[in-house]
Amino acid sequence: MLDNGTPELERQQFGCPIDMFRVIADRQTEFDAARTLMWPAAWVVFRGQDALCEISMAKLMSSETYAKMTNMGMQISGAHGYGMEFDMQRHFRDSHASAIAAGSSQIQRAIIARLMA
Repeated sequence: MLDNGTPELERQQFGCPIDMFRVIADRQTEFDAARTLMWPAAWVVFRGQDALCEISMAKLMSSETYAKMTNMGMQISGAHGYGMEFDMQRHFRDSHASAIAAGSSQIQRAIIARLMA
């Protein structure tokens, strides 16, 4: 079990721990890409310049990646993911709210497209 008691690393599929599958590697890659987009946005803000495009790209990528990761986490956790004693249920709810708060993904895409033109 993980530190928070979730069973992700205990589940097996085809004789391998479920965390060994390529789909999880894809989520890790998306997570790192989303985190990497934050650094240029922070740098532009630090320099006192307009960072709307960089912030919108970072917000879009991170909120959509968060939702993908929690959807996968719910599938991996199975029925445990819905239990209030596990953190997954809270992350699942929070991730879908993050795609709406401070501008939906569609609004972020519109901002990015407008600034690219």
